[in-house]
Amino acid sequence: MRFIEETIPIPLITLKENENEIPHGQPFEGASHDLINVTLKAMYQNLLKQGKNDEQAKAVILSIEPFNFYPEYIECLNNLNND
Repeated sequence: MRFIEETIPIPLITLKENENEIPHGQPFEGASHDLINVTLKAMYQNLLKQGKNDEQAKAVILSIEPFNFYPEYIECLNNLNND
């Protein structure tokens, strides 16, 4: 992740985005519910492995784009703790 953070040309992307007359959609816009759930669950499981508790992991996920646009998907994580 660090390599990606250091090498992505953010200013250039921002400039190109501002010049684009056709706006891009939101992340996961039009994606299947399964894809969103799989990605969300993987992130949740990784946060738990890093030592976060259930509430902390969910709070982190809800603070990250694109999941902040889909708070209703957090409910699917409640079933993971019961499995």
